[in-house]
Amino acid sequence: MREWLLTPMVNFGSFAALNDWLALLCRERSQRGHPTERSQSIAEHFVREQPLLRAFSATPVGYLEQMLRASSSSLVRVDLNRYSVPAEWAGKAVSVRRSATEVRVVAVVGRPRGRFRRTASGLRVSARIRRGQWLAGNE
Repeated sequence: MREWLLTPMVNFGSFAALNDWLALLCRERSQRGHPTERSQSIAEHFVREQPLLRAFSATPVGYLEQMLRASSSSLVRVDLNRYSVPAEWAGKAVSVRRSATEVRVVAVVGRPRGRFRRTASGLRVSARIRRGQWLAGNE
């Protein structure tokens, strides 16, 4: 799909301009024939199929958490992006929480104090970690 819509690579000044261009491109391509229903266009098939689709009204509430180390220059790399953190977090472990709408970096306060126990499946660590304040937003 990405190659279908974004080849050749096109640059836009804003997300609104990108969204307008993608909407226009989708409307143009919807006039093509449907891949399995040859007698209909994609748009005609969608009109027939639309009443059967469920509305998506909920916003995603989950997040993915990942433990990372802030660089000596106070940056945390998430995917291909770098985010700055307070200077006192440089070189320390931080928790990065990614959701559909934002990236939050949380400082880990203190060191995990844990006990190492040998179990049937190998070593097991039990530890407690206290977390610091959010950088962005209030909760």
